[in-house]
This record gives sequence, structure tokens and C-alpha cells, in this order.
Amino acid sequence: MACSDNTVLAPEGCLPCQNGTFISFSGWSECEPLLNCSNIALHVHPRKRIFGSFTKQIWLADWKSHQVIYMNCSRPFLKTKCLRGMTRLEQLQGPYVTRLIGRCYDKLEMVTMFYKHGSLRRLDRLLKQPELSHYNNIRTRLQLSVDYVKIMSYLHNSPMGVLVMCDTVSLRKLLSQFLITDDFRLVVNDLDMALEVTQEKGILCHKSEKELRPFEAPEQRWPIFRKDLTHDEKVDIWKFPAVVEKLLDGVNGSSFAKSELRKMMETCRATNPEQRPTSNEVLQELLRIQQLITE
Repeated sequence: MACSDNTVLAPEGCLPCQNGTFISFSGWSECEPLLNCSNIALHVHPRKRIFGSFTKQIWLADWKSHQVIYMNCSRPFLKTKCLRGMTRLEQLQGPYVTRLIGRCYDKLEMVTMFYKHGSLRRLDRLLKQPELSHYNNIRTRLQLSVDYVKIMSYLHNSPMGVLVMCDTVSLRKLLSQFLITDDFRLVVNDLDMALEVTQEKGILCHKSEKELRPFEAPEQRWPIFRKDLTHDEKVDIWKFPAVVEKLLDGVNGSSFAKSELRKMMETCRATNPEQRPTSNEVLQELLRIQQLITE
């Protein structure tokens, strides 16, 4: 019997690894403790920088005989943001989140699983490769859409509260925050700006000029920044149509799926956020269409 990612075979079946442990590599039969500061310093060897931003540096690294990702915070004064991302990633571990291998809060370091396909932003380029062309069909693309909305539903109903992805200011930026697994499923990778909505105060992501940020919801496009105008997870819902349109594009069956989704996607773009559906309602509609296509 084979178990899925980050689960281990037990007499009662496949069980998830307990908090603070992981199992990420084929051939492993037991959950291992997350690497600590000492483990990372001694055994994780960065060898090629693959991404650098204002917030963090990301390296392809070696740990024992495995390729992993090593991340560290670029600037100490961004400690609060970095710690938030690290904490979110650890506390939300599960099928929807990048697999955590180790963390060092003192040095603002993290080690995660390496996903060879990279971010969702590379999807079209990946599917043009002959060895991956068999994934370029409506079933795979619809599954990616389902995965994306499942992840958002998980964040909107997470154990840490209602979380909103506040820095998805463009489609390109949003797609870069999700990684494609080896079997062409999705996990969310960047949770530095996954902020919690409080019932009393809502959330305030950032200022967004109307002309500069058409990707974002109307309630975020203020000509004048006002801290008393808060919003909630419905700003994420507004972005669903653009993401799903991108993921479903260009294959046989796309037109049918899009036509079936049209009414729901129009509702996601309601000017009044209260009239937009929940992420779970969108998910149920996607699952309905997925069943139609697979029958």
C-alpha cells in the first residue's frame, strides 16, 4: 500500500505526520523531526541562488542526498513579515501548502521541498515541453483550477482564521505564489502577506490606485487612502475569474467549461463584495463541472 505525500503507513492505514515532523522523499518509511537551526547550519548547503526579492533570498540547496530549497530573510527590519510567513507555513502544513523540512526562527531561515516544475506562472511553457504535453488537456487544467480554489477555501477557513492573500496585486504575482507538484497539482508557497481578517476590523491590505490595479477588487481601488475602509476575503474572490480563465485556456473542452462557469464567474465580479460567492461555493461549482467532463 502506497501512502500520499507527508503521510506514513500505520496499522490503521495512512496517517499524516504529526506537527513538527515531515516525510517528503520517496523510500522514507518514518516521519522525521523538522530540521532545527543547528541541523540547517551543519547539513544544508546552498549552491545556486534562484530568486531574490526585497524580502527574501531563495537558493537551490543540498541536504544529505536531496535537493531542497533554502530561504532566508533579506533584511532584518522585515523580521515581522518574515516571521509571519514562516509561522503560517508551519502551522498550515498539509496537502495545500509547500512541504516544510526545517526552520530556524532565530536566523529567519527556512528549508522546504524542491518542486522541479516551479511556479504556476510557468504553466504554459511547461506544457509546451514534449515530455509534459500529455498534461495539456482540460482535465489537468480543470484540476489545477480546482486545486487553486481549494487552497483559497482552506485559507479562508483556516485554523489560523480567515486569511487573505494581500500581495496578489497582479495575475503574474498571484501565479508566482503557487507551485506545481511533480504530479501536476498545486500547493501555495508564499504566505508572508496572508493576513488575518478580524470580524470587528476586517483587513487593510494596501493602497491601490484605480488606474494602476485593475486586477484588484473595486473596494481596494481608492483614489485616496483611508484606513477606515477595510475589506475581507471577498477581495480574493474577485480574482477567481482571471485565474480560472488563465488556467483553462487553449485546450479542447475549454469553451464548454468556461460556458458552464460563466454565471458563477460573473457573480465573483459583483461590485458589492457581499454579493460575491464564498470560495467554497465556487469550489462546488468547479467540482460539478469536473464531474461532467470526467463522465
